[in-house]
Amino acid sequence: MSALTISPEDEKRVKGMGFLNNRGTDLFSARVLTTNGKVTAAQHRCMADAAEKFGNGELLYTTRLSVEIPGIPYDKIEEFQKFIAKEGLVTGGTGAKVRPVVSCKGTTCQYGLLDSYAVSEEIYRRFYEGYREVALPHKFKIAVGGCPNNCVKPDLNDVGIIGQRIPNVNADVCKGCKKCAIEAACPNKVAKVVDGKIQIDKNICKTAAAVLENVRSIPLRTALTAIRYT
Repeated sequence: MSALTISPEDEKRVKGMGFLNNRGTDLFSARVLTTNGKVTAAQHRCMADAAEKFGNGELLYTTRLSVEIPGIPYDKIEEFQKFIAKEGLVTGGTGAKVRPVVSCKGTTCQYGLLDSYAVSEEIYRRFYEGYREVALPHKFKIAVGGCPNNCVKPDLNDVGIIGQRIPNVNADVCKGCKKCAIEAACPNKVAKVVDGKIQIDKNICKTAAAVLENVRSIPLRTALTAIRYT
């Protein structure tokens, strides 16, 4: 049973601003947005100070890389927004609209095959900020993953981007070695020498460029001249 003392209209209004009612109380959680899960040290300190000054002193991290600060009184909402704005932070990410973008750490991860931070930041600017006031039939989620390991589950979003490196075989360069470095390095066992030439079954290849990484320590790395990634 809600203990809210404000009107349903006011509750809906502040929810649209990114403030969600804490069940059974007259308090709210502020959903503070990040572009893709990254915040500066100064922004983190600002959120911690805001949590102590306006909320219950806790920071909660959502699955979509936003930060929620619970325990904020209704009459402190605008003051809270002004406080975090000094570090460039805003609230939002609710309702039937384009939601903030989720991104993995593909830019710095050893398995990353694209600059996931740059891609997600551009999407954030063009689609979250650009369509912020556009009402949709349902919330619209976007995620950017740096490789087929799929850590942020892009395929479970409405739009998902997955970094891949698709191997293409140059049979003319392949020497048909009896002990093929590429075949030995492939973790998914989809690269095989058939009739003296390396072949890759693209229907089951995970396009994670793992062969390239695994073969770095193999003396026969020259065999990779038979493989080009796109």
